[in-house]
Amino acid sequence: MEAAWIGVIGALAGAALGSGVTILGTRGLSKDERAAAEHAENLRAFRLFVSEAALCVSELRQLPSVPKPWPTDAAVTRLTTLLRGGEAGAQMATRRKIYRQYGNRHEELAGRFAASYMDLRLRDLPPSVDATVERTADYIAKLGEDRTAELEEEWKVVHAALMASGDELKAVAR
Repeated sequence: MEAAWIGVIGALAGAALGSGVTILGTRGLSKDERAAAEHAENLRAFRLFVSEAALCVSELRQLPSVPKPWPTDAAVTRLTTLLRGGEAGAQMATRRKIYRQYGNRHEELAGRFAASYMDLRLRDLPPSVDATVERTADYIAKLGEDRTAELEEEWKVVHAALMASGDELKAVAR
């Protein structure tokens, strides 16, 4: 029984000693080293965001344009909802149809984009970079709702702003 207590005390002492060494090591990092590490991580997160945004835009541009609504759409929607067992049944039928036609890739891309977006939102970035990130997210949301030729052309402007923000982030470290 005493051997068990000695083992527990030894494990706790080892954990405390390891934590203490880690804390002292972390405190030993200079302010410049921490700033450089944070900057490198901000650049990595921004690059990931740009790549996820480009993938989303590429995928969304391949989808057909959203058709203009017909006057009979509301009646068809009500009838479909009724026949499919209510709103939940109609929604599930729509999801199945979308999955059969387009697969699951759009949901995977949307999830990855959202994760990279939230990662950047939680970082301390220059205001102009924050504004570009917001503009990009708004653009992708609009492109998801409709794919007009004008909106697709706007990507050139959004992409140029992303590249300028990337250059700004790189210059901050110099």
